[in-house]
Amino acid sequence: MKLFGDKGGNIINISSSASKYPLQNASLYSSSKAALDAFTIALSKKLGVKNVRVNSILPGGTETEGAVSAGVTVGSEYEKMFAEKNTAWP
Repeated sequence: MKLFGDKGGNIINISSSASKYPLQNASLYSSSKAALDAFTIALSKKLGVKNVRVNSILPGGTETEGAVSAGVTVGSEYEKMFAEKNTAWP
């Protein structure tokens, strides 16, 4: 808060759509992202009065090294689930 000063500011957390659609083989990852979403909401309520906006970005499926090792890639069952829910996929 010292860095924001009187004008307030923005805090942006990077979460994941896995917080809303948990991954079967990545329970710790999914639960940590869900915790981050809850933290973001609580912090936004606390800091909103000080003109600090707190938001969380929840990207959809992104093919990364971690996603490949978890089997969450284009053509996977997880990708099919995203498509059924009309969730963005690259």
